Order: sequence, then structure tokens, then C-alpha cells
Amino acid sequence: MLVSQIMEGGSEHCTELWKAEGLWNDVPCSLSLGHAICQFANLNPGVRGDPHMTTFDGRAYAFQGTCWYTLFKDCSSNSGFEVTTKFESRKDNISAEIRTRVVSFSVTVGKQYAVVDGLEILTGPTDEQLNETQAIHVHREDKQILLHFTLQDTTFTLQWTLRNHGLSVSYYGSAYNGKLCGLMGNADGNPLNDFKNPDGSVVRDVDEFGKSWKLEGKNCD
Repeated sequence: MLVSQIMEGGSEHCTELWKAEGLWNDVPCSLSLGHAICQFANLNPGVRGDPHMTTFDGRAYAFQGTCWYTLFKDCSSNSGFEVTTKFESRKDNISAEIRTRVVSFSVTVGKQYAVVDGLEILTGPTDEQLNETQAIHVHREDKQILLHFTLQDTTFTLQWTLRNHGLSVSYYGSAYNGKLCGLMGNADGNPLNDFKNPDGSVVRDVDEFGKSWKLEGKNCD
């Protein structure tokens, strides 16, 4: 997704381009640049770096972990949401090294959840007695799924494209700047401290950082 600034009337002075649809949309200029975990087509043997990940602060890296990981979540004292994702080994990989791709992701907001597995969507409450206004909004069109939720005047949007196993994330609002954690960093504007483990320590090694966000007790068969 590309974001560009325009000087026009109204309250939304920037535009975004959804590449898959080829459509422009006006958005507030507080929108964070879109970032992604994406799977590129393996057109040539030996293509490296899948999946390519970019943090909210723009730090790009490659991590080849399998199973479930925390993509990003609210790490404030009163955590309000969490987004996790599942990686599996590519079936078309011809390299001796493990190459993974995103196959599923889960979003929990308060006591509501949504799980996207391929193009299957499962939503519901984590508490059967829950009777709250719907917090997670999911829309499916063809082989794409668009999910968004809003907390503290900040809207997070996830766009899932099954064709290339691409999961792009964007948000607008400032309530969670510096309060996020997970594989997509802390969104504080400084890419140098994005590799932060759950205990708050900043590391340099990609594998150490990635593995620290692996979720224990998840079934990865």
C-alpha cells in the first residue's frame, strides 16, 4: 500500500492505493504507512527472504519461524487486543533451508475474536455470556479478506490476500504509538529498537527476536 499526501478540502488530506484492486482511497494523514508480511511468488529457484516483514517503524527483515507468533499487540498495562499469526513451511520450496509463509491469523479485541484460516472466517465471543457491540469487522471479497477494529480512536486494518499469502497491516491514530510489541515492533518512530523481546530487552539477532514471540501450547499440526 502506498500513502501520498494531497492538499485538498475536507478532513482526509492523504490517499492510499490498494494495489490488488488498483483503487485510491482518501484517508487521514495520521495513517501509519502500510506494512506487511508477504509471500512473493517463487519465480526463480533460490529466491531468498520469505516471508519479508516490515515493522511499523519501517525496519525490514526475514524470519523463518514455524507455528504461531505474536504479530503485534497492545503492551500497555491494560492490554486491549492481540494479533497472532501462523507460519507454515512452503510446500513448493526446493531449498534445503526452511522457507515459510503465512497461512492463518487470529485477532482478539477485548472478549471477542476472529480467526482467518485461508478464506475460512470464524468469529465469536471468548465468553459465551458476552453481549457487547461488535468490535471486529470482517469483509470478504473474492480471495481477499479485510478486517478492522477501532480502540481509543485508533483504527487497525488488516488485509489478507490468499493468492500470495500476504498480510498487510496499517493503522491511523496515535493512541498506541510506542505501546505495541511483537514481530512488528513498538511503533515509536525508531526502527533501531524494534527487536524488543517480551521482557523488554532489545536484541540484535533476528532469530532470537522472532523466537521470543512464539506462542507456547499452540497446535501447529
